[in-house]
Amino acid sequence: MTNRLVALKRTPIYWAISAAVITPSAIAAEPATIRLEEIVVTAQKRQQTTQDVPSSIAALNEELLSKTNTTNFNDLGKIASGINISGRQDGFSNIIRIRGVGTNTFTPSIRPAVGIFLDEIPLVRTEAAFNNLADLQRIEVLKGPQATLFGKEVSSGAISLFTKRPHADGIEGYAELNAGNNDLVELRGGFNLPITETTAIRISAYDTSKSGDTKNIIDGKSPDIESDGFRARFLWEPNSEFSAILSHEENNSEAANTPSERVSNGDFTRQVATLAPDPFDGKTEVVGTQERSSKSTLTSLHLEWELNYDWSFTSVTGFQEWEQAIGGDQLNGSANGATSASPSLLFVNDPKEESLTQEFRFLYDGDDWASVIGIFYSDSEATTQTDLLQQVGFANLASASLVTNDREVQDWGIFTHNTYALTDELELTFGLRYSEVEREVTGGRLDGQGLFAANHSGAFIPVSTWTPPTQKETWEAITGTIKLSYWVSEDTNLYAGLDRGFKAGGFNTPRQNSSDASQFDIVPSFDPEFAHSFEVGFKSNLLDHTLRWSTALFYQTYDDYQVEIPDGTFGSSIQNAAEVEIQGLETDLAWQVNQNWLIDGNLAYIDSRFGDYEKAGCILPQYASTACASGTQDLSGKRLN
Repeated sequence: MTNRLVALKRTPIYWAISAAVITPSAIAAEPATIRLEEIVVTAQKRQQTTQDVPSSIAALNEELLSKTNTTNFNDLGKIASGINISGRQDGFSNIIRIRGVGTNTFTPSIRPAVGIFLDEIPLVRTEAAFNNLADLQRIEVLKGPQATLFGKEVSSGAISLFTKRPHADGIEGYAELNAGNNDLVELRGGFNLPITETTAIRISAYDTSKSGDTKNIIDGKSPDIESDGFRARFLWEPNSEFSAILSHEENNSEAANTPSERVSNGDFTRQVATLAPDPFDGKTEVVGTQERSSKSTLTSLHLEWELNYDWSFTSVTGFQEWEQAIGGDQLNGSANGATSASPSLLFVNDPKEESLTQEFRFLYDGDDWASVIGIFYSDSEATTQTDLLQQVGFANLASASLVTNDREVQDWGIFTHNTYALTDELELTFGLRYSEVEREVTGGRLDGQGLFAANHSGAFIPVSTWTPPTQKETWEAITGTIKLSYWVSEDTNLYAGLDRGFKAGGFNTPRQNSSDASQFDIVPSFDPEFAHSFEVGFKSNLLDHTLRWSTALFYQTYDDYQVEIPDGTFGSSIQNAAEVEIQGLETDLAWQVNQNWLIDGNLAYIDSRFGDYEKAGCILPQYASTACASGTQDLSGKRLN
């Protein structure tokens, strides 16, 4: 058998034609031998086929995204197994789960469990991914903890988006107009323009407007969403060994009249609506309004240098800015969904964040050994200010509050990922990572202050006069991976592996002391979370490469799993559940029946449950129920979502 590391370096790269449904393909006059083309990815930072990667991975190329009309980030959960994305189309308060685990994007104190990378740069906020998927080359989804392949470590999985690269081979471009129901109008376009033999520029842009697929039966309004953006990438490639790409992009979105979603254990989205009896009738019942706008910018520089035949060097630098403005009025919902006749909560929220990231990476690709050695650093600053005016009981009293959160986070890590061919049939993959995360947070909740201070009923709740404290702590961890791959034949690969992931701890928001307004209470900080994943599977090309089938069985545990618990107002605190257990199966199949027909499908079964979690906090709709009269509940053995 030919050594696969050697064969990989000599294999030309080409992309597969695939579809999510049974679709007729082009008919050739003189058809060649029928077989599926190889799908090539860079999941392990070098070009490999999906068959060579010893883990579950979903690879979505440009043609598949086009055939399935996948133009919004929310649509990924419809075409890739094991992924669930719930929430609004503009990304506000969305929950992204891989294998049942994810983090609400509205929770800045929790590091996202699912990482989103754009051209290898970790996005500063997951909301920044919820724009038009314009001018993409491919999307790769890696499932389970990822510690040794990405600059920023993630504990549940990674979604990598790769945009089209400019080139000096010629002028090309495209333009699209999509129109549909719910007042959908979508414009997309891009072009590649060579400037000289060694330079080129690629520019793409989009503009989308849409009304929602639900209608509020109270005021007759439907959600309105508008978004636009552009990307420009400049290439300088003086020779075949060196290239530099300077990129800049901006994305904007505005949304109004979008209802909140129902909540599940550990997910924070305020309950403000009573859904109609039939959840598929396109109706919702919301008293109150909400408007949001967001803007994100990303400037990056990618340098690639082939030092010699075996060694290469990559530098990835990114600077991001993200900001959002949120305002509205909402109603508190009781356990049965009833609401009062007037808004009980007015709020204005204005989060901002900026981040500088730098990754240096060396790649060695030899005959029997392939290795990635990298170092990553990020420095981010964020500010969040929320002004609240909340009705107190049934009396004509109101409580005004100002919640502030200023944080600085330094994150750095050194990692290595290696593959060694023990024999022609047996490969060992292993890697280690050292991570260190330092957080410094200044903030708290002050009553009687902020934008609505003039409406504060001081006789009912004392005005806070204290200065919010500063909390600072550093977390560090060693994580890694080890896997074995055995090639039963040239076309069938069996693998098994262990992965360990890490998510740093953080701080809860200090509150005013209930009896002494000049004092504050520090809510206990929450501990880091550790993930462990065991996966076995196979990948095969059958029936003379006309049938591709892969299956993975996995068992994952999360120790000190971080759970967000709403406090009954607009705030929340983070708790550590003792353990979460997840088990399941994923299988993917593609069958080129003949020259005209391709069948492509995937399936996932996931069971995610809390372990020992006897004193879990209650979510907002449960406060009036008997089960949560004490403010806690026993979620041991219950499903996460």
